[in-house]
Amino acid sequence: MGLTKTQINYLENKLDRAVSDKVDKFRQELGEGKSSDKVIADRLQSGEIKLLPSKEILKKIREKTSNNSYYYNTNLYVNELISDEDREKIEAEVRSRDKKINDYSDKLYKAKTNALDKIVLEGVDVETALAELDNIK
Repeated sequence: MGLTKTQINYLENKLDRAVSDKVDKFRQELGEGKSSDKVIADRLQSGEIKLLPSKEILKKIREKTSNNSYYYNTNLYVNELISDEDREKIEAEVRSRDKKINDYSDKLYKAKTNALDKIVLEGVDVETALAELDNIK
């Protein structure tokens, strides 16, 4: 039995929704949506990391005001208020989390393509093809 273009498009959209739902669930499990600034703020609040001493913060402010004298507003960013070691550690964690999400997403999209191929080319039923997405870890 051949599928019409409309049926193939519907199946593809259904698989896209399933992949999108799985990726969203995975993101939530890993805590995605938290930028490094948010993680820094959370860890400062919990006491896991400490702010730089006030002398170092004042030094950074002086450097910024002397280097950028034509700006009226001198901004310090959250990641400038903690040690370089803490900042690098947090940024590495955020990059690692983002890489895991991207890798998982790539695996799901490949599985989606394989499932669609099986449905259209081999005549496999939709549930069997969708079960392939559940096998992705």
